[in-house]
Amino acid sequence: MWACYKRRGNNGMMENNKSICVALNTKSYNIIIGHTFGLENFLRDKNISSFFIVSDCNVFRNYGRALINSLSKYGLTITKSIIMPGEKSKSFSVLEKLCRDAAAAELDRKSLVVALGGGVVGDIAGLMAAIYLRGIRLLQVPTSLLAMVDSSVGGKTAINIPEGKNLVGAFHQPLGVVINIETLKTLPHREYLSGLAEIIKYGVIKDSLFFDFVAKNRSNLLRRDTSALEKVILRACKIKAEVVSSDEKESGLRQILNFGHTFGHAVESIGKYQKWLHGEAVSIGMAFAAELSAITGKGNKESAEMIRNVLTSYKLPVSLNKRKYKKMWKSFRTKINTDKKTIGGKPRFVLFTEIGTVKFGCEVSEDAMKEAFERILK
Repeated sequence: MWACYKRRGNNGMMENNKSICVALNTKSYNIIIGHTFGLENFLRDKNISSFFIVSDCNVFRNYGRALINSLSKYGLTITKSIIMPGEKSKSFSVLEKLCRDAAAAELDRKSLVVALGGGVVGDIAGLMAAIYLRGIRLLQVPTSLLAMVDSSVGGKTAINIPEGKNLVGAFHQPLGVVINIETLKTLPHREYLSGLAEIIKYGVIKDSLFFDFVAKNRSNLLRRDTSALEKVILRACKIKAEVVSSDEKESGLRQILNFGHTFGHAVESIGKYQKWLHGEAVSIGMAFAAELSAITGKGNKESAEMIRNVLTSYKLPVSLNKRKYKKMWKSFRTKINTDKKTIGGKPRFVLFTEIGTVKFGCEVSEDAMKEAFERILK
């Protein structure tokens, strides 16, 4: 087992970096939250032969040199493979490119893949690490808010196919996760808001006080106040670490993390992964799930309205254009069936009972799904 650690200074006290343990049966690891690419504790005594950086061209332009400087002190070969930004890069063709670049770099089973970027980079670099040489080590270095609080933690890796999002993938836990909050300074505003959708989700599914904190600190979070950001990133990562530690392979409790995702993934797919960012689609999906919760009696209308209000206060979408989408329910319904939680043609939803508590594996009627869809058309 790989033990988790807490980073300490020379005086034995905790340094400014915050450490969260993802405690798994066979491969525990840490999430480090700080303001630098502090890699020392992850790389010390790990018997690494070389580094292989995967990034997109925008992120690498901003942070590639700083990361290479952090890795150079180890005196090992550093190679890289740069992809285009955006969801379209989560494809078989880009996955093949990464594998062939890895072969050209002569990676071996002691090499370390370093994923520097947002959720797209982390997902596809993780899948490449999972399958190349039947599995090599991976370090996640997320640079988007969404990747920091969601996709970099938990070992899910995947690419998309036309039939649906993240349908081809594997579980491959990283060596660790290094969160450098300073990288959020260059994150485009729309992508920053997209990450806030996932943060709001954590309050809905697991922590009503956290939901209230996010609701009340809108001004600070929208202006990227460092103190507020540190608090929400730390809490969101703790929630995810706790859930993943209890259910690594999503056989039960981990499904709560998919609140808003069943319909949200359908929204992304209908938009051909170009119209909506992931967090935007999840925001619409949460509005749908909130309506479905109220319709089925799992949750109440007042709480559903609270969820919608907090999402809209962060300028996140909670509806679909009625004129454009009102005749497309069948298309959405088909996409919903590709969700990984669908069994025997019957989708299972995550529905809230109250803010901070949800149930997973909920079957609902066709009429309820259609009514929820109609309610979010504006």
